[in-house]
Amino acid sequence: MKLLASIKDESLDTNLQGKLHLSIQSGQGGIVWTLLSTADSKYLALESYGQTTDEEVLTKLKSSLWFSNVTSVSLSLISDKITLVPEPIFDEKLKNTYAAFNFEAGAEEAVFSAKVRSAACFAVFSFSHEKEKLYRNFFSTIKFLHASVPLLESILTNDKNESSEKAYLHISPKHIELVFSKSGSLLYYNTFNYTSGEDIIYYLLFALEQLKLNPEAISLQLMGEVAKNDAVYSLIHKYVRNVNFMPRSKRFEFSYRFSELPEHAYYSLFSQYLCA
Repeated sequence: MKLLASIKDESLDTNLQGKLHLSIQSGQGGIVWTLLSTADSKYLALESYGQTTDEEVLTKLKSSLWFSNVTSVSLSLISDKITLVPEPIFDEKLKNTYAAFNFEAGAEEAVFSAKVRSAACFAVFSFSHEKEKLYRNFFSTIKFLHASVPLLESILTNDKNESSEKAYLHISPKHIELVFSKSGSLLYYNTFNYTSGEDIIYYLLFALEQLKLNPEAISLQLMGEVAKNDAVYSLIHKYVRNVNFMPRSKRFEFSYRFSELPEHAYYSLFSQYLCA
């Protein structure tokens, strides 16, 4: 178990009465969780792990003094096994059929759906039966999501008063998500696996071309695991003129300890409570 980041507000050690929401994100060999005080919508803690299993992290979480105050839990999966289905044609009974159009869910997987309210669609995705069983053993009630759901929900809600097209690039290790929106409406969403920065810029420019958008004019917001001194940032900026880092959602407060993190880090995780 490799600890990548650890943040905890001191109030967690002294005030153990408040109700808490636990948001967890899992995928690609890593797991990160954050803790929200639902009374004042304030994030109090976060830990990120690599080279570990979900069970190891959950066992450690269960031993925390504040664990008994967790009243709700959500889990999102980082995965390219995702497809979006417009709400007017969605039928829960057909979710396996929708999934088959875009990805193969093996016998060891279960297909789930989650509504993206701001996009008027449903995300259809798969979880392994093993992971589902593990989390249900730890939590009597839990909301299963794909990482795209809170990402889209937050972006589209924020963009409802924007008149021009905007682009968003969320970068995870070996995996990216691309979102294009206009006036709070979803124009495009897709996920891609990558091995180099050249892969990322290829997918970005390809999407811009498909949407007939000018990379010289589009506003691109970056999120996730990317920094201004990274080679991938320099490569993106070479082709897209207007590049910025996504600020944190103003819907929530954050402990002063979160100043240790870049504002654009863990964006979809911090939006997860909106979908719980």
